[in-house]
Amino acid sequence: MKKQQGFSLVELMIVVAVIGVLSAIAIPQYQNYVAKSQAAAALSTMSGLKTNIENSIAENSVFPTLPATAAGDTTNGVPVLTTGTLALAPTAEGSVGGTMVYAFNNTTQLNTFTLTLTRGVNGAWACSSSAANALVPRECR
Repeated sequence: MKKQQGFSLVELMIVVAVIGVLSAIAIPQYQNYVAKSQAAAALSTMSGLKTNIENSIAENSVFPTLPATAAGDTTNGVPVLTTGTLALAPTAEGSVGGTMVYAFNNTTQLNTFTLTLTRGVNGAWACSSSAANALVPRECR
């Protein structure tokens, strides 16, 4: 009689259970990683616009305005991410201070959150976010 080769049903069920446990742990961690990377990419894009805004303030003596920009458009030559919209607004009419707000859209885990860079009249920039501290870059906590 030949000896049977292969895996028994119990062994296969154990492997499936182990894979299920590992995926139950890994998927939420991956989703958090994706959210963190989207927040970091948004901050990087916004930080790239600081130079253009400073140039605009130097030339026009006023913080530039920009209504919410649709995903995929370019703003002052810098591509806007497809995960949300970007808006610029002065803190007051004719002011050199203002805010740059990135609102994440519904396709991300950060769907109701915003990332805000605020420029004071003294030229200092500050970052804030409405998202959980664990999801945003350190400089925005």
